[in-house]
Amino acid sequence: MIRNDTAFLRNNNLFIAEKRDSWIKIFIYDIKSVAAGNDSLNFGAFLRRIRDKTNTIYFIWQDLNGIIAATGNISRISSINSDTFLTNALRSGSYKYRFITFEGKKGVEIVKCINKDQNQILRICFNAVPLYTAIKKVFFMFIILSVLILTVAIAIFMLLYNKRRIDIITQENLFNREIIKSVFNGIESPVVIFDGKGSIILKNRYFDEIEDELIRVRSLDNLNDETIEIDKRLFSVFLSNIDVENTEKVYKLAIFIDRTDRIHLEEVEREQKRQKENEEFIAEFAHQVKNPLNAISMAAQRLLSSRKFDEEIVGIIYEEISQLNKRIGEFLEKIRENSKDKICINDVLSDICRLYRIETDEKDIKLLCNIPEERYYLSIKKIDITNIMNNLIKNAIESFEKERREGKYIKILLEKKEKSVVIVVEDNGKRIRNESVKKIFEKGYSEKSSGTGLGLYVVKKIIERYNGEIELILPDTGCKIFKIGFRYGRM
Repeated sequence: MIRNDTAFLRNNNLFIAEKRDSWIKIFIYDIKSVAAGNDSLNFGAFLRRIRDKTNTIYFIWQDLNGIIAATGNISRISSINSDTFLTNALRSGSYKYRFITFEGKKGVEIVKCINKDQNQILRICFNAVPLYTAIKKVFFMFIILSVLILTVAIAIFMLLYNKRRIDIITQENLFNREIIKSVFNGIESPVVIFDGKGSIILKNRYFDEIEDELIRVRSLDNLNDETIEIDKRLFSVFLSNIDVENTEKVYKLAIFIDRTDRIHLEEVEREQKRQKENEEFIAEFAHQVKNPLNAISMAAQRLLSSRKFDEEIVGIIYEEISQLNKRIGEFLEKIRENSKDKICINDVLSDICRLYRIETDEKDIKLLCNIPEERYYLSIKKIDITNIMNNLIKNAIESFEKERREGKYIKILLEKKEKSVVIVVEDNGKRIRNESVKKIFEKGYSEKSSGTGLGLYVVKKIIERYNGEIELILPDTGCKIFKIGFRYGRM
């Protein structure tokens, strides 16, 4: 786009453009034709006109003898022979450029050989002030752009540096989190950290086992120091606040201690203590009653031997005293029997099977319950037989932990043998070691890493309290069988 009047050389042609209001007038001169003497267009006058209207300082057409045509003050124009730059331009035949100062004006001189045979050159000097102005603008733009680029570079560096710091901090936090998680997993009780809204921050693998059931019972943000039942087990909950610097958020640590076996053991111990107290009371009562009766009996015997009284009457007294003594014995035995519940073991086992069927189905364990139609009644508290079965069935379910095989089963059988009722709990889960059979019912012994060693100990204590028996059988088939025997009465 041509913004002002201008001139330029190209292919031995001089292009001169004059800008009008709405159009541009362009003159094209054949330099060689002009150099040959054809100046019919008054080239010299036209050069002066262009000089005055454009940014050119001068136009010079010269040869070795001097100036042929020119504009400007030619007194200061150097000859070709005296100027090495002009000599080189004449010899090369190509365009040559140089910066000069002419009459106090800075310019750019362009030299072109237009007729080598006649040693003629054309020199055009353009005013360099606009060029310098443009260069200054470019320079300032370069400075501004450099500052912007430097600013952006610093910003990018700071972002990358901060990102690196964030990555390092994040890695440290992840490392610390893994350490805490490792410590948590080493605690053989459910542990969880949560915020004030009940959102879980960190938990261990034992908490995973009770999480779903806990949420059904109680939300985390409503937990207190308390004892709650989760999945048929009793847990004591202990809460502790966690203070975090530079934050107003509230975090809590909760530890769940399984007290099921401990509570059952305490119940057994209380029941044993109560039973012992009852037995002592009964023994004392019998002693207090029998002593007078013995005295009466001895007196009656003496009366009989002396024959001072009516023998028949005294005999009746003696007989009645004997019957009374017998009745007291029967009464005491009846008290012992009535101190226990009379339950239908068929119904209790059926209820327990229905209770566990949902859980076993979810874990792909086949629960087989063989309960006969003939009804058997035991003098045992329902809660005790329930605790026994819960413990054995839970152990059986846990023995399948992390197993993904098919054919898993748990069998519950009820059968009669002479005057005993036998309950059988059989499963094909993880097998108990043969050397553990004799120790499995001892207090504190457990095959599980997280076990308390109280479950089977409590089971045996409850069974023995009712004069029952329990044994563990490990057949060659790879399963394990618990057999429980009670004396029964049929109604």
